[in-house]
Amino acid sequence: MPYTRVGESRNLGINMYYELHGNGPVKVLLVMGMQASAKEWYPQIEFFQDKKEYQVCAFDNRGYGRTDTPYTGYSSSNLALDAIDLVNHLQWDQFHLVGLSMGGMISLELALNAINRITSLALCVTHRGGPDSRPPGNSITKTWSALRAATPADKAKINQTSIFSPAYLTKIHEGEVTQLDYHAQRYLDNFTGDNPLKKPSLTGLFGHLKVCWTHFISDERLDQLKHSGIPILIITGTIDELVSDVNSRKMHDHFGTSELVVLEGAGHGVHIEEAEKFNEALLRHIQKATEKANTLSASDKLSGTQPSDITTVSPSSASSSSSSSSATTADAEN
Repeated sequence: MPYTRVGESRNLGINMYYELHGNGPVKVLLVMGMQASAKEWYPQIEFFQDKKEYQVCAFDNRGYGRTDTPYTGYSSSNLALDAIDLVNHLQWDQFHLVGLSMGGMISLELALNAINRITSLALCVTHRGGPDSRPPGNSITKTWSALRAATPADKAKINQTSIFSPAYLTKIHEGEVTQLDYHAQRYLDNFTGDNPLKKPSLTGLFGHLKVCWTHFISDERLDQLKHSGIPILIITGTIDELVSDVNSRKMHDHFGTSELVVLEGAGHGVHIEEAEKFNEALLRHIQKATEKANTLSASDKLSGTQPSDITTVSPSSASSSSSSSSATTADAEN
């Protein structure tokens, strides 16, 4: 599996694990969140790899998985620079950027540091930092409970209750076990078999906690993205124990020109729990941005604006036809 060196120019050099799927001209970088690996993008990788026009890159952040876990370099800006080193290695001049949770924080910094290379930006269950970004007390309690769990299996189950909504976890996975049992076992399987993850370390855990707790994007820097002309998609769930949907709504209000997709009843793991709706929204966003990039001049792209959309999507239990009819879209002028 491929690795590349990142961080050398900052005296923070590490070996970073990454994987490429597809060979198409449209490039998509997937940035995962805290203590999660490229493996967690499986619904999106499976979705895009069947589409010949795309090439998708997913990677493990500094401090987790198959990437090195040093003692230093843990900030959203440094992890963003790690990712820029990766796309430089891939020789991607332009790319679509998708960040989830801590990966969204990293993506905000990445977009600001490579603003002329970003074709579109998707910010999923994430925040800009500041007082509103702190997770609910219940999620903190669960985190410490997981650390004190008697067995890895107990830890795996506790973690899933923070990531997914209660309703989703009680559903049956492919007619056999509950989603809770399936995802707990899947987590454990990540550390065995082919291409296993390294055992998580306290260094990596506290490094990622530091990234999340010190991350902050000021109004002035958000305005840079707002006026850049980069199409922005924001996706959130309404039952998120780790990042409240309030953060997504506030970012959308600040940008004024972004599209906000609200997945009703979904937890933090929206990309898995509501994979079909998530992928449809992401594909629509990427296709629209690609068309824009192909038709606008560089100066038009820097000064362009996008319509502001808020889409509320019904839970997966509804039929596709009822989901379509129950979705509401409100257009507003910036």
